[in-house]
Amino acid sequence: MNKDRFLTKSRMKIGLECPMKLSFYDDKNQYNSLQGDTEFLDFLAEGGYQVGELAKFYYKFHFSNSHYIDITSLGYKESIKETYEALKYENVIIAEPAISFDNFFIRVDILIKQGSDIKLIEVKSKSYNSNNENGFLNLKKSPVSIKSEWRPYLADIAFQTYVTSQSYPEWNIEPYLLLINKNKATNIDGLNQLFEIRSEKTDNNKRILSVKADEDKLNTLKEEIKDSVLTEVSVNRTVSSILNGNEFYGEKFDDRLNRPLRFFYTNNNSNFIEAAKQLSIAYKENKPLDKTSKNIGAHCSQCPFCWSKLIPEYKESGDYIQNIWNFPKNKLSDLFKIGIFTIEQLSKNLEFSPLKKDGKRYKRQLTQINFTSNNMKNDFIENGLKDEMNSWDFPFHFIDFETCTVPLPFHKNEYPYSTIAFQFSIHTMDAKGHIEHREWIAKEKSVDPSFEFVQKIKSILEKDNGSIFMYASHENTVLQSIKNRMTQKGDKYLDELSFINEISFAKNEQKPQRAMIDMKKIIEHYYYNYFMKGSISLKAVLPAIMKTSEFLKEKYSKELDFGTNLKGKTFYQERDNIILDPYKLLPKIDSDIDSANTIFGEELLADGTAAMKAFQILQFSRDVLEKKEEENLIKALLNYCELDTLAMLMLYEHLNFLIHK
Repeated sequence: MNKDRFLTKSRMKIGLECPMKLSFYDDKNQYNSLQGDTEFLDFLAEGGYQVGELAKFYYKFHFSNSHYIDITSLGYKESIKETYEALKYENVIIAEPAISFDNFFIRVDILIKQGSDIKLIEVKSKSYNSNNENGFLNLKKSPVSIKSEWRPYLADIAFQTYVTSQSYPEWNIEPYLLLINKNKATNIDGLNQLFEIRSEKTDNNKRILSVKADEDKLNTLKEEIKDSVLTEVSVNRTVSSILNGNEFYGEKFDDRLNRPLRFFYTNNNSNFIEAAKQLSIAYKENKPLDKTSKNIGAHCSQCPFCWSKLIPEYKESGDYIQNIWNFPKNKLSDLFKIGIFTIEQLSKNLEFSPLKKDGKRYKRQLTQINFTSNNMKNDFIENGLKDEMNSWDFPFHFIDFETCTVPLPFHKNEYPYSTIAFQFSIHTMDAKGHIEHREWIAKEKSVDPSFEFVQKIKSILEKDNGSIFMYASHENTVLQSIKNRMTQKGDKYLDELSFINEISFAKNEQKPQRAMIDMKKIIEHYYYNYFMKGSISLKAVLPAIMKTSEFLKEKYSKELDFGTNLKGKTFYQERDNIILDPYKLLPKIDSDIDSANTIFGEELLADGTAAMKAFQILQFSRDVLEKKEEENLIKALLNYCELDTLAMLMLYEHLNFLIHK
């Protein structure tokens, strides 16, 4: 058997999302171009490495009389052999055991063996607030089904349970999810700092990242670790219902996982186990599932992998119906069946449109359809924009926050997934057009900088009563989150709390007079540009207005005469008659050093998710980055955050030019 053709946990997950996607899996270039190669960084940002390491100690301390073995081999044969030897112990805890059956291969997060009684544990950094499986299910309606946000996790542990039961039929297996209890404050000061990200070299000289636990300190905290923020939830009944169709406590159970392939347009009514076998064969033979001479095989119609097969002469840059702002993706298949793929085709057949004519989004959606189908590439502004802009007060402050959330808190009595604010950028423009840039970034390792963050930004914004602009509601949410934590400190932060209340508000609260203004809402209500392609994110808006703005072309084709890190750079550039995206003009992260390639490859740090991951590398690791590389990463964070607020400033300048044109 070719070892590369096992159906693993991750491949099973992909197959259940879309069988067509699985058929692309081995073509890494095409897969990554359509999907985005972010699996490692996403796992890092979610705190998965640290939670996984904490779980090992959690069970090691709970089962102190059992042997503990960590299977570290990465290869199929080696890991299976190590697992086989470890299972010879009567009572043993095994981290990352390898189990194989037929064409299936899995690595279980934690396996606890007590004779023939087995606990199969899938560790997730997702938050949960119960100790039973009812919270994963829709119990108010009959039949019982799984809540969509939990379905991938339960499918994962169900798949592991099946493979393990087939490989070891003599075992009594009970499956569990180990999650983060978001309602439980940590009982340990410095819990997060006990697990640091490290860089290591493998036998073939490749560099990988791992977590180094402070074992000496952890061994002094055994009782605290046993009662930490982790919560273990048995999912035995749910998994049994998935695999065998059993009732759930006497209630009929019917979830899409019971017939997981029937949603992929090939009339495949296989149960979960049969579906796993079929996906395994399709992957082993490297062909699409259920493909015939008359169809492309099982597909979801909702992902780029399917579009590349379904849409004639598909191009990623095409004006297709799925690019319409907030288009209902579940309606794509109906339109594809009648040959409507492009926005232009839909414009000629609006009687088939699934868009809600009485919905609040329809006006903007129809504008996009009309502009696209008529090849209109000019700016469009709605009535009311001028009045809105005239209500703003100078000086204008354009602000952007970079934040992350971590499952393992920094300090005792704090809760998991508190928001950590680690960086801000502010561009300020006065009534005469003078522009100033200020910034701040946390540099001290392994501490929560959020309170200092508020103090720093307060010292800048409290000096006047000018309008403050954000893009989307993130900044408002961050300040309210920090406010809740400051409130727990008594009277220590009264000035900071007063400042937060002056510029932000909680849900259902009345807006203060100086509440931050959401520029994303301004775009949604008043502005359309064909080149935004149905998106109103800042990353889509900036390159779009660069293509149409006379003002921005004139001003930003020259070197910036203001700024901190970006001063002297030119952000309006053309190459081969194509106007370049300013975010693509940011300097690349220095990739001369091995670990830079390990973490980011040669990618730009040009979005908020990448910034969050970069900060986590800086804050929660040791010996991963060399000094020069750490400096480069900090520089990249500063460049990116400054460009975000510069983009907001540019957007204001463009809109101001249009209303006075």
